[in-house]
Amino acid sequence: MYVIGDVHGKIKDYVAAIDSLPNPQCDRSLQVGDMSLDYSDLPFMANHRFIGGNHDNYGDYPAIHPNFLDDYGVWGDVFYVRGAYSIDRKYRTEGVSWWREEELTYIAMYEMLGTYSKLKPKTVVSHDCPLFLYPNFGISAQGPSSKTSRVLEEMHEIHQPERWLFGHHHFSDTDTVGSTKFTCLNELEIFDLEKDEIFSPATTTEISSAI
Repeated sequence: MYVIGDVHGKIKDYVAAIDSLPNPQCDRSLQVGDMSLDYSDLPFMANHRFIGGNHDNYGDYPAIHPNFLDDYGVWGDVFYVRGAYSIDRKYRTEGVSWWREEELTYIAMYEMLGTYSKLKPKTVVSHDCPLFLYPNFGISAQGPSSKTSRVLEEMHEIHQPERWLFGHHHFSDTDTVGSTKFTCLNELEIFDLEKDEIFSPATTTEISSAI
């Protein structure tokens, strides 16, 4: 499986990223959120899914697009959870460029923690990261309203997965805390979970030499 960073409405670039995979019709990918505010140009791709971030249209969530996953759950062998807090929400318009559903409700978070504690997955994909990672990556704190980063921290306290990938912060870096190797993906960056590395599409020369 592949994990893809924030898209921010660059749908053509996202589709091109999918097409760059070795076998885009059969390979699976999970995109970390902030896909778009308008999904009208996003085609249905059977093996490719995305979760919600803080810059997504939750108007008819999740029925707004068939590739949009639910609040949390398992896709392939990956446990995913959506959501993040918008630090720029005061500059956005509700229902147009910001949705108050951007973070899970406290009830949904409680239910998610229960499911997570039972499954104890090896791999987690989320939009934001646990709060304790903020200083490690030089991320500014988002204030007391950021309940998502705090519940992600609770997840890690309950169970430390082997791998945890996220986006939201728009840079590429890796850090290990406890038993978990965390990777932040930059915009449209692709990560190969099987090889545990950033995916680089093969060039024409590489493809020719492999035939």
